[in-house]
Amino acid sequence: MTEHEKHTTDVSAPDRPQSAESRNAETKKPADAEAKLCDLEDKFLRALADAENARKRAARARTEGHVAGIAEAVNALLPTLDNIELALKNRPNTDAVSVASLFDGVEATRRVFIEGLKSLGVERLDPTGKAFDPNTCEAMSVQEVDTAPTNTVLETVQPGYRRGDYLIRPAFVVVSKVKNSGPGESEDQHTKV
Repeated sequence: MTEHEKHTTDVSAPDRPQSAESRNAETKKPADAEAKLCDLEDKFLRALADAENARKRAARARTEGHVAGIAEAVNALLPTLDNIELALKNRPNTDAVSVASLFDGVEATRRVFIEGLKSLGVERLDPTGKAFDPNTCEAMSVQEVDTAPTNTVLETVQPGYRRGDYLIRPAFVVVSKVKNSGPGESEDQHTKV
């Protein structure tokens, strides 16, 4: 080895014992980096979950808005259908061909209208003959009868409409009440079996 090589070799870093402080600093660096990485990963996963929740909320709001929009449109059109049905219900008894063809046209219009509602997912509620349900019906009047149990829908004045669980309009109905046969007799005596 030449003198120059000896000199350069001596200048190189000698093997000195490291202080405890420098060893702690070196072992702390990976631990700090790992903690920061875990913290960043946690923040990333939370942000990802927040984004997914926001996406679900937006989808739910979009669906609810769609249903409410259809319900509003249907509600605006229902008086037209009601008038068509009223005209059909009050059809005069006549043999005139022109009147009969007019009512055939009104009936065809009604059928197409109802099919259009069905295509939008709108269900028609006609509870005639069924038990009165205050969630889907509104009683217009009560009629005393002896042919049906109390709270039976005797007549649907106007049908109700709903789309899924969303009630667009309740059915307007006439509800039964058992007729009392005598002055001392109560309604409970008629309903007992």
